[in-house]
Amino acid sequence: MNLRNWSTLILYIGGICTALHGQQQTQKTDNTKVLETEEIELAMLKFEPNYTENSAQKRQLFLRKRMQVDSMQISDRKKQKLIKALYKDLNSTAFEKALLADQYFEDDID
Repeated sequence: MNLRNWSTLILYIGGICTALHGQQQTQKTDNTKVLETEEIELAMLKFEPNYTENSAQKRQLFLRKRMQVDSMQISDRKKQKLIKALYKDLNSTAFEKALLADQYFEDDID
C-alpha cells in the first residue's frame, strides 16, 4: 500500500470515530435535557404545588364558556371570534358583552 491509500484509510477511520463520538454526545445532551426539564418541573411544584390543578380548572372554565358560546344564536364567524378571544383571555370583555346581549334578548322574548 502506498502513502495515499494509508492516508485515505486513516481519514475514513477518523471520520467514523468522529461520527460515533458525535452520536454519543447527542445522546448525553438529550438525557441532560430531560433531566433539566424534570428539575424545572420539580422546582415549579416546589413553589406552586397546585399548578396542575389550576391549569385543569382553567381548562374546565374555558370549556364551560365555550359551550355557552356554542349555545348562542349568533353566526359561526362571531362564535369563532369569541372562542378565539376566550382562548387568549378567559375574562374577555367581548365574551361578557355577547353574553349580556344574548341574555338581554332572551328577556325581551318572554
